[in-house]
Amino acid sequence: MVNAHLTCGSQPLASPRGMEYLLCVTSTGDDIEFDGRELENNNECTKTVTMFMHNPVHFCWLMLLDQKMGLGETYMAGDWTAEPNPTELLKLLIRAKKQGRTNQRRPATLFNKFIKFTTENLLNLLRRTVATYRYIQHRIRDNTLTQSAKNIEEHYDLGNDMFRMFLDPSMTYSCALFEEHICFKYQDYRLTSGQYDKVISVEMVEAVGQAFLPQYFQVLSDRLAPGGIAVLQGIICPDAYYDRYCRSSDFIKKYIFPGGHMPSIGAIKASLPKDLTLGEMKHIGRHYAATLDHWYSFHRRWQYYFCLCSALFANDHIDTIQFTLTKAS
Repeated sequence: MVNAHLTCGSQPLASPRGMEYLLCVTSTGDDIEFDGRELENNNECTKTVTMFMHNPVHFCWLMLLDQKMGLGETYMAGDWTAEPNPTELLKLLIRAKKQGRTNQRRPATLFNKFIKFTTENLLNLLRRTVATYRYIQHRIRDNTLTQSAKNIEEHYDLGNDMFRMFLDPSMTYSCALFEEHICFKYQDYRLTSGQYDKVISVEMVEAVGQAFLPQYFQVLSDRLAPGGIAVLQGIICPDAYYDRYCRSSDFIKKYIFPGGHMPSIGAIKASLPKDLTLGEMKHIGRHYAATLDHWYSFHRRWQYYFCLCSALFANDHIDTIQFTLTKAS
């Protein structure tokens, strides 16, 4: 990576008072400096906020179109991260906007001024167009009698999309009455009993542990009636480096799934009892990747929202109040 310094103060460490500055790490190689911003507290040390641009082209494009929306949308997309955290970056930007002092590093020629003037006017026109479009989008969702419920559902009923995956069209979230054909038990697979025509095991095989793989598949065999079929879904490790995986630990084993173990296809075959035969197999890992990308974007949307609100509240850009209303006697 090439460091591009967006620095509040060309010599921040030399100031008798604490300074704060922004360091931008990107691949473009640009070097832009801003005037220094002194911290309000003389006793504060110099502060550094680092912004890592992972996709500067997409970041700059969205920021040119709409700065208010672009910063959040590019964060959701993973175009940038910040240290120590996004909240400190947003606080710095809010304070810098209030101060409103900038210093261009390169001297402006007549041609550069003309290019700058033309570019700024084109960008302003484009931004006004986008802002108008965003405003129309917002006004369409005014809290009318018909739209209000939709707005509330979109913001406060975020779980509905998940519930629709397993509830019927009535969205009734309660217990159904069955004719005692289904029995739910919360127990270890090794404590089960009986035989069944079908068995389903979803993303469990990677949780039983390497030493217990033969026992796990033996239990599946014991639970299946003759001619029965078991359908399994599990996350696996490629055979090519399965031995190395078995002899080491990693981030997922330590922090996410303690005791977890991803078997390889070869390990599964070696663990099967003689009366179980491996049949049709589908590889759906790419679908999992797409699913995780959707989860990641959703998570970053709310992470950015928390950071943004923290920065806005901390700088009195927004506030929360409590008040009373008294009706006339």
